[in-house]
Amino acid sequence: MKRKTITHAVYDCVHSKLKRLVALAVLLLTMTTVYAQTTVSSLSQLIPYLDDDNVNVKLAPGTYSVTANDVSTGAIGKYWQGTTHLGNSFNVFLFEGDNSTYDFTGVTINIETETAQSVGNVDFHEFRIIGSDNVILNLTVVDDGSVNDQPTKRATNVVLDGANNRLEGCHFTVRGSYPYGYGDIFGKGGSNVIAHNKRSACLIRGNSNHVKNSTFICRSYGHGIFFQGANDPIVEGCYVEGELRSTNEVLAEEGSGSPADNVDFQTIWGFNLNDITGNYYFSLQEDGIRSYNAGETVIDGVEYDRGVTNATVLNSTVVKMRSGVTIGWASGTKYVENCTVLACETGYWVGANTNVVNCDGDASIGALLSEDVARSNSNIEITLLDNHVTPLSGEVTAIYFAGTDHEVTIHDGTTSTMSNIDILIGGQRKAHRFMTGNGSTTEGYYHNANNITFTNNTNYAIVVGDKATNTDITTCGTVTDNGTGTSVNYQTCTNDNIALGKSTSQSSTAHGGLSSRAVDGNTSGVWSHGSVTHTNAESNPWWEVDLGGAYEVDEIVLYNRTNCCMDRLSNFTVSVMNGSTTTWSQTYSAYPNPSQTIQVGGAQGETVRVQLNGSSNPLSLAEVQVYGTVASTVGGDFQLVKRNATGFAIDGGGNSSAEGRSVELYTYVQHDNMTWTEISRGGGYYSYQKLNSTVCIDGGSGGANGQDVTLETCNANDYNQHWLKIDAGNGHYRLEKRGTNFSLDGGNNGAIDQNVYLWTSSTTNQNQQWRFDDVSAGARFRDEPLDELASSAFTFYPNPVSSRLTVQLTESSYQQFVIYNVNGMVVNQGKVADDMSKLTIDMDHLDAGLYVLKFSGNNASRSMRIIKE
Repeated sequence: MKRKTITHAVYDCVHSKLKRLVALAVLLLTMTTVYAQTTVSSLSQLIPYLDDDNVNVKLAPGTYSVTANDVSTGAIGKYWQGTTHLGNSFNVFLFEGDNSTYDFTGVTINIETETAQSVGNVDFHEFRIIGSDNVILNLTVVDDGSVNDQPTKRATNVVLDGANNRLEGCHFTVRGSYPYGYGDIFGKGGSNVIAHNKRSACLIRGNSNHVKNSTFICRSYGHGIFFQGANDPIVEGCYVEGELRSTNEVLAEEGSGSPADNVDFQTIWGFNLNDITGNYYFSLQEDGIRSYNAGETVIDGVEYDRGVTNATVLNSTVVKMRSGVTIGWASGTKYVENCTVLACETGYWVGANTNVVNCDGDASIGALLSEDVARSNSNIEITLLDNHVTPLSGEVTAIYFAGTDHEVTIHDGTTSTMSNIDILIGGQRKAHRFMTGNGSTTEGYYHNANNITFTNNTNYAIVVGDKATNTDITTCGTVTDNGTGTSVNYQTCTNDNIALGKSTSQSSTAHGGLSSRAVDGNTSGVWSHGSVTHTNAESNPWWEVDLGGAYEVDEIVLYNRTNCCMDRLSNFTVSVMNGSTTTWSQTYSAYPNPSQTIQVGGAQGETVRVQLNGSSNPLSLAEVQVYGTVASTVGGDFQLVKRNATGFAIDGGGNSSAEGRSVELYTYVQHDNMTWTEISRGGGYYSYQKLNSTVCIDGGSGGANGQDVTLETCNANDYNQHWLKIDAGNGHYRLEKRGTNFSLDGGNNGAIDQNVYLWTSSTTNQNQQWRFDDVSAGARFRDEPLDELASSAFTFYPNPVSSRLTVQLTESSYQQFVIYNVNGMVVNQGKVADDMSKLTIDMDHLDAGLYVLKFSGNNASRSMRIIKE
C-alpha cells in the first residue's frame, strides 16, 4: 500500500506538471501567434492593421508617397469626430488599436504638403494614435512641398492620445504653414495682424505617452514638441531644430508686397517693427518643448478637457526655436535633466515644483533662463555655454529672473569672456518683442522679484533691478544693486572641471561599474545610485581619464565609494602624464573620506591616472574632478603665423621702440622683428613683447570690430595687453583680449602691411588663429649688413651658383650655417668644425632665386646674399 500510495502520488505530481506545461505551451504558442511580425509592402496593405489589437507589423524598407489626390479620393486617411471636447479631424494614418507595434525601419514616407489643403476646414494630422500601449519605431517622414503651403485650418504631424504609447527612433521634416518667415511678430493662434495657419511637429496628450530618440526638423510656423491635456508625458533623447532670421531681413521686404509689407510691419505687440532700435535674431518657429495649462484628449474612447501634470524632459536638445524647454504651465512635479538649448529666444522657463539637473545652453539671441511670475519650490542648475551664433546689435537680456521664491544656480561653461552676457534680477527684460513704438520703457515690461536666491558661479556681472526685494546673491562677478534688502556674498570661481564627460578607461570592469561613471558629474558614492566605477579584484588596478589635450593641472578631487568598502581606496597613487612621460605623481596611504583634494601645482599633462599599489582589491571611484587651464609654452620666443595664410605672420616693424605703431602682417621670415616673447600674466592670460624691445601688443581700450591693435610700452597691469590664449587645435591658438569678446584678427587672406585688428571672437574663424612657431636664436636672422662679395672672414664662389657653393673660411669664429629663402624659411643648414678652412654647400636641389646664407657662432654672425641660377 505504501508503494502504491507513493506511485499514485508521483503520478499525480507528474500529471499536474504535464498539465501546467501543456497550458504554458498553449499560452506561449498563442503569444507567439499574436506577436509574430507581419511584413507588408505597401501603404494600402498597412492600413487595415492600424485599428487592430496585438499586431506586430513591419512595412518593407523603401520610399513611399502620399499625395493630395490620395487623400481627396479617400484612398488613404480617415476622419475622426469627437463627441464632447474634441472636434473633427482628418488623420492620414490613424492608429486605433491597442498593444501593437509598427516597425518602419528603413522606411521614408513623403507626404505632399498639399494634402492638408484637401480635407476641408478640420484639424489635419499625419500620424495619430488614439489606442493605448502601442509603439511606432524608426519612422522617417518628409513633408514634400513649399514652406508656404498652408493647411486649410491647422496641422500637426504626429499626435499621441491614448495611454502608454511610444514614438521611438523617428525623424520628421516639417513644412507647410502660413505666413512663414516672421515667427510670432505678426501674431499666433489667437489675435493677430496676419492670420496664421500653423503646422506643428508633435503633440503629446493622453496618459504616460513617450517620445524617445526622435528628431524634428521644423521648417514651419508651429511648435516642435508640445503638451496639451497630458498626464505624465515624457520626452527623452529628442532633437528639435528651427531656423533664425533677423528683424532687418524682415524690414528689407519694404515695397515687395510681402505679407509683412502689406501690414506696414505693424507687430502684434502694439508697435511698428521699424521703430525698434538695433537688429535682432528671432526664430521662425514656436516653442521647442513646451507645455500648455489646458487641452483635450481621448483615452479608451473617453474624452477629457484638462491641464498638463508631471512633465519629464530628458537628454534632449533644442536649437533655434522661440523657446527651448518651457514647461512652466504644467502642474504637479516636473523634471528636466541633461538638456541643451542653443540660439533660442528663451532657453528655459520651468515654473514651480521643477528640478532642472545638469542642463546647459547659450544666450546668443535671448535669455538662457527666464522666470517672470511667482513660482516656488524649484531647484535649477544650468550651465552657460559659448554663443551658438554671433549676436546682432539688438540688446537682449542673457539671464532674467523675477517672480517669487526661486532658487537658481548658474555655472560657467564658456571658453572665453562674452560681452553680451548680463544677469538681471527684476526690472526690464530686453528683446525685440518687449520694445514699445518709441523705444521707451513702460510698466508692462517690468516684473517684480522677491525672495530670489541666486548663486552665480560665473564672473559675469549681476544687476539687481529697482523692483527686486530681498535677493540673496552668491557670486563671482560684480553686483550693481538697485533693489532693496539685497544680500551679497562674493566668492572666487575656480576653473571648470575639465575631466567632466571626457574619455576614460580602466584596467578591467566588474559588476557594470563602467569607467565613465567617474566623470559623469555625479559625486554620489552610493553604489545603488549607479555612479561608482568598479574593477576586478586584481593586482595594481588602475583608472584614467584622457583630458582631450594638454592641460596645466592645478587640482584633482577624488570622491570615494561611501556605502561600503571605503578602505579599499588606500595606498594609491595619482599621476599626471604627458604621453608615456609622468610629469607629476604622488602616493597616499589613507583613503578619501569621502573625498580628497590634491594640489598638483600646474603639472602639464594629457592624462590623469589613479592606481592602487600592489593591492588585490578592486578599485572604485565615485568621481574624479580635474581643474586647470589649457597648457601652453610660456616664456618662449615665438613667431605668430596666420593659420589660413601661412606665408604671413605678425610683424613688429624695424624700430625696436615704435610706440603707437599699428600691428600688421608681413611675409613670414624667422626674424627678430617678427619674434614675440610670451609673458605669463596669470589665469591663462599672456602679454606679447616684441623681442629686444620694451613694447607689447596692445588691444586698446574696450573693444569693437576693426579696432586698431598697436605697440605700446609694456605694462604688466594693463589689461589691454592681456590676451587669453585659447587652444584652436593642431598647434594654433586664438588670442582674446581680456574682459572682452574680441580677439586678435588678421583679416581675410594675407598681404604685406595688412592690418591686424580686433574682431568679435569666433571659435571657427581662422583669421583669429595663430600658429606659435618656437624658433631658436640661432635660427633667426636680424637686420645686419649683408656682404655681397668676399670679406675678411669669407671668400665664396661662384655667385651666382648653379650647383655647389664653395666658402673659404679665414676665421674660426663660426660654428654653424643656415640658408634661408626669401620667405625666411630654412632650406639648408649644417655645422662648421673648428678646424674647417673650406666648406662646400650643395645648392643643386634649390629653386632659382635669392637666398640668404648666414654663419653664426658664440660671439659673431655674418650674412650674405646668394643667387641661385
